[in-house]
Amino acid sequence: STTIHFSLAEVAPVKLRIYDLSGRRVRTLIDGLMEAGTHEIEWRGRDDDGGPLASGVYFLRYEASGIKHTGKLLLLK
Repeated sequence: STTIHFSLAEVAPVKLRIYDLSGRRVRTLIDGLMEAGTHEIEWRGRDDDGGPLASGVYFLRYEASGIKHTGKLLLLK
């Protein structure tokens, strides 16, 4: 598992999603309004249905307050 940390200066809609190498969304961690402050969310390598994902490279897409960020995650089992 991994813990993702982020901060918001103000209340804002947040989208935090995980994609596989083909660009298919496999997990939505957050999709909604969040309060200002520091936040953390854990991803345990599972898809939206709760099933385990295969080892490999995944991408994290964060969108909030006009900021878009993509990061690479490596899932090893």
